Amino acid sequence: MMAEQGDLPDQSDTTNHTNILSSLSGESLEKARLELNEDPSTRGEAIQELKQKICSWKPSRNEEKSLVLANTNEKFLLMFLRGGKFDLEKAFQLYVNYHLFRHKHSDMLSDLNFKSLEHVLHTQVIRVLGGRFQDGSKAICITPGNWDCENIPFVDNFRATLLILDKLIQDEETQVNGFSVIYDFTDSSFMSMLKVAKSELITKGVLIELLQEAFPGRFKGVHLMFQPWYISIVLSVIKPFMKQKLRDRIHGHGEEFESLHRFIDPQSLCMELGGELQSDNATVEMFEQT
Repeated sequence: MMAEQGDLPDQSDTTNHTNILSSLSGESLEKARLELNEDPSTRGEAIQELKQKICSWKPSRNEEKSLVLANTNEKFLLMFLRGGKFDLEKAFQLYVNYHLFRHKHSDMLSDLNFKSLEHVLHTQVIRVLGGRFQDGSKAICITPGNWDCENIPFVDNFRATLLILDKLIQDEETQVNGFSVIYDFTDSSFMSMLKVAKSELITKGVLIELLQEAFPGRFKGVHLMFQPWYISIVLSVIKPFMKQKLRDRIHGHGEEFESLHRFIDPQSLCMELGGELQSDNATVEMFEQT
């Protein structure tokens, strides 16, 4: 497989699929059943059907002809079954889209690893928070004001975000409960946001393609804090690429911490967002410990 898969499960792994859900909490097990149509008694059969479909796949589009779909690790396949709500066709298309996206953008996504992006993670533009939202989704905070836009290209922030998502999606609780993102626009500048709005990652819908079509995660909410007027410029470029479901999950909170706290307990938030946690380098440590 291509190097950009980073720490995702190795295709040679032979994990027994009957034990895959052993780490899930009872609440998440029930959510997987109700929201993802996951049935422990038929999970193994679903994995095998997806594996067979991958092994018999033949490209139908020119852009697919150089794709190699070789990773049939059971834990890896289970991510796509959950992402496709255990609909075999949707899970398979998500699997193909995942590989096609990384193939189309292979130049941008080469060396997608901690060593090459450590300098970006240390800026804390993108951080993984310690807790979860009330719906169970993993909390990620993006702080554009920390971005040194003169020295760090916007594409590196995108690459670092994907590196983090690839790491987090290995956790079964996150596969079931998803992600929610907080954008803290404290100290952001008009010029930096203008650079974002002009980036091809935005104008060509690359970012939204990843989130909606080519990644097996559930994106449960986008929360905007301290958003200045010019954020509407970025949103006006992005929204045409968004499905209505994602549009409906954008929440603007302004300066109202209490509004944000209706979605996430202050105990799970850093102090800058009206929470109780000290800021730290937990995101960097998450990679250094593996």
